[in-house]
Amino acid sequence: MAMMTASLQPTALAPTKAGDLAVLDAARGLYVLDHLTGSRHTVVGNFGIYRALDMTITSNGNQEEYFVSLYRGGSEMLAVVRGYTFDGKVTGEWITRQSIVAGIGIDGSTRRAYLADARTPQILTLDLTRSGTSPKTFASVRGAESLGPLVFDPTQQQVIVGDVAGGRVFAVTTTTGATVLLADKIGEPSALALDVTGNRVLVADAAGHRIFALALKPLKSVLFAALPAFREPRALAIGAGGTIWVGDIRAQRLFQLTPTGAPLQTLAPR
Repeated sequence: MAMMTASLQPTALAPTKAGDLAVLDAARGLYVLDHLTGSRHTVVGNFGIYRALDMTITSNGNQEEYFVSLYRGGSEMLAVVRGYTFDGKVTGEWITRQSIVAGIGIDGSTRRAYLADARTPQILTLDLTRSGTSPKTFASVRGAESLGPLVFDPTQQQVIVGDVAGGRVFAVTTTTGATVLLADKIGEPSALALDVTGNRVLVADAAGHRIFALALKPLKSVLFAALPAFREPRALAIGAGGTIWVGDIRAQRLFQLTPTGAPLQTLAPR
């Protein structure tokens, strides 16, 4: 894959159906990297007054949609979730008002989004079939301090969410809202990636400059990768063939790892 130019500030990563890598970049907006040529397709060049926090992809018929959580600070604070097509067309927008959506996961079968609110230990839900509707409170994550990254696990009908301030990872069932502590002493859980085939969740620790692998059954957390080049990993994705993508916002690099955590390649600005 070709080297990239200019600043690289990845805040979220997601694989596409075609095996490419979608990148939410604080400096360059939302784009997709072709896994064969390394070329970059821009979905959204910039988000104007908003700061982009998280991104995920879901299918809607024959096309994929990119859902991004956006935030504007200051005296007129505003937070929104917005959907985009591959060509950058807006498919819907939902204002989340005083909630800062630090993590977003989607149940594609029901078109329901689960949102992690960074200001409260609460998970919200959105109906993606109805643009403009307000989020509803779904569950409070007992024992959490400040929620961050979130992924939806379709195999267990649960969401997995990181507690950034408390260094914990929780699972919350989508049927009852019951909460289970999966791991603690993670440091700063800054990104999650669900590996369905491996029955595990990868957890980036931005403060500790490392990646943990959290096995779900039986429950066990082990150190997965701690490359010397890691400085502040804040984005994770599992790509084609089970390879792992790590986005490091301070190192300004994308790292590709094998399914066992060995380095494959590094993409960095010239």
